[in-house]
Amino acid sequence: MKYSRILVVFALLLFLFHACHESKAPINRNLTLSDYESSDTSLYRIDGNIVRDGILRLARQDQDSLAIDSRVKNYYREAGRFLWITRLGVDERADTFLSYLKEVERVGMSLGKFRYPQIERDLKRMRKLDFDAENHSINKVLARLEYNLTKAYLRYTTGQRFGYMNPHYVFNRLDIKEKDSLRVDYHGLYDLPTDKPSVAFYQHALRKITSDSLSVFLKEIQPRQEIYKRMLAVYEKGGHSEAEKIKLLCNLERSRWRQADYPENHSKYVWVNIPSLHLDAINGDSVLSMRMVCGTFKNKTPLLTSKITRMDVNPQWVVPQSLINRDILRHVGDWGYFTRKRFFVRSRTTGERVPLVNVTQEKLRSGQYAVVQEGGEGNALGRIVFRFANNFSVFIHDTSSRELFNSEARSASHGCIRVEKPYELALFMMPEVDEDWAARLKYSMSVRFHQREEDEEGQRWDKAKLIKSQGVKPNVPLFINYYTRYPNRQGIMEKYNDIYGYDAVIYRHLKNYM
Repeated sequence: MKYSRILVVFALLLFLFHACHESKAPINRNLTLSDYESSDTSLYRIDGNIVRDGILRLARQDQDSLAIDSRVKNYYREAGRFLWITRLGVDERADTFLSYLKEVERVGMSLGKFRYPQIERDLKRMRKLDFDAENHSINKVLARLEYNLTKAYLRYTTGQRFGYMNPHYVFNRLDIKEKDSLRVDYHGLYDLPTDKPSVAFYQHALRKITSDSLSVFLKEIQPRQEIYKRMLAVYEKGGHSEAEKIKLLCNLERSRWRQADYPENHSKYVWVNIPSLHLDAINGDSVLSMRMVCGTFKNKTPLLTSKITRMDVNPQWVVPQSLINRDILRHVGDWGYFTRKRFFVRSRTTGERVPLVNVTQEKLRSGQYAVVQEGGEGNALGRIVFRFANNFSVFIHDTSSRELFNSEARSASHGCIRVEKPYELALFMMPEVDEDWAARLKYSMSVRFHQREEDEEGQRWDKAKLIKSQGVKPNVPLFINYYTRYPNRQGIMEKYNDIYGYDAVIYRHLKNYM
């Protein structure tokens, strides 16, 4: 019996030496077998079944409700294999991971939310052979280590690689459009092509634990965007008020979201940072900057990337159904109102105009008929609209309400972006500006049209000079984003008002890790 006890302790010592070979001073290095001759070997006997039962018990008791935590629970409920422990205990992979995990404190997060203190205590118990027969038996300690390491690991790797909240899910379930007893429809607010964690990622991440490339993987999932590095440098300078720290943490989170494309990948592009209330058209070192009007709080401008493909001059405006219901229905029968506004009604199926005397509220309410405003002076879209593919029917355009640009509070549209310098922006879109074309564009954007196109008497414009539409080739990349802290071209971190309250939304989710 004495000989068998010594063999068990000897095997455990081999594990301890192996587990500590990367640490500075392994605690058990000077121990000898004689130190364990009086030990109770049952305290050191590892039983895989008991460990698994302990893990399942921890999963049942775990009250955390983040989506990532459910994946950890399901992994072990589905009899997933042990990832961190072997028959010899826990090896240096845990130390490798914890060396990365400790860094979350740099960005305002709590190690406690990753169960780091408990993991550290249990690792010390393993390395000191500090077990007892109750709450700290070797099998209970190993169960806690296995479960807590996996939980911390998936929280950390998913957060660092994709962000600690899912912007697609959160922002596209923020503003309710319609709801009834069966379903809820939301306004789409976020359509940036941002990476999202998939089942394949989770499987890949878990496989990396048991391979010899854990350290490489942990390096790969770190945020690599340049804006993240610059934001982190500002945050780490310190000296910020609590409110400013929160702002920076929210923008650090935005900087973790990996997108398919970035402005720095292009020499010519249009950049819209909604809180800045400015549009910047950038071509190398040249910047055309202008004030803009964005959507109201109720009708937020969505976040997206696209490419500007076409410019339409003196466009018609198809009134959104929501505006028809809210503002136009009550004017049915007041045909003077329709005439003054230069509205006409057409069938959405045939495209044919409907005589105003045949228009009823029921027809307009049905959605089968469109209310359209003639192009030209006084049109809500102004004199030019910049078209780009998107899922929200929004665009960039001129406006007939130019007084809005004199205000500091410029969230006043129904979601589109109105620009202060539409003519200059149109010239920017062209690869080369022909003086004759530029003159024709200016003429087209200033000529005054008669209300009735078929009325030729007194016609004063030259139709040959008019530009109706112009393709943009090559297409110009467009980025509509949302940062309340963002560096200008001189590298100075600018501060902007959180006009849509998105920082509060992000911070509410970040607090799960603080």
